[in-house]
Amino acid sequence: MADCGLRHKKLIGCPSEAEMTCGCIKNTYLIVQVKGYDNHVMSYPVLDQESGKVVNAKIFGIEVPRAVYQKVGSEKKSTGMIKQRIVATKDANTMQFNNKISANDGFITNW
Repeated sequence: MADCGLRHKKLIGCPSEAEMTCGCIKNTYLIVQVKGYDNHVMSYPVLDQESGKVVNAKIFGIEVPRAVYQKVGSEKKSTGMIKQRIVATKDANTMQFNNKISANDGFITNW
């Protein structure tokens, strides 16, 4: 199928999964939240790849390879839930995440 020229995104984890039908999906994302040691949702500064601005977000999309997206999506569709729910961990007093899944460097805050 030919590229329609639009920049589409596929999302997993948001209330309504975005489904594109033209066949030219360019980016795949998992929608995530940052939780503290006490399991409360926290804001975290992310560089939004679309706006180029740093946004303090409580929920954002992390770009993942299509294979990771398809694996997580397949699991969610077949069982109704995602078993591997932790995508990364971070030690206190550091800014470095330890990825638990394969992820690209892109983040989005609007979809």
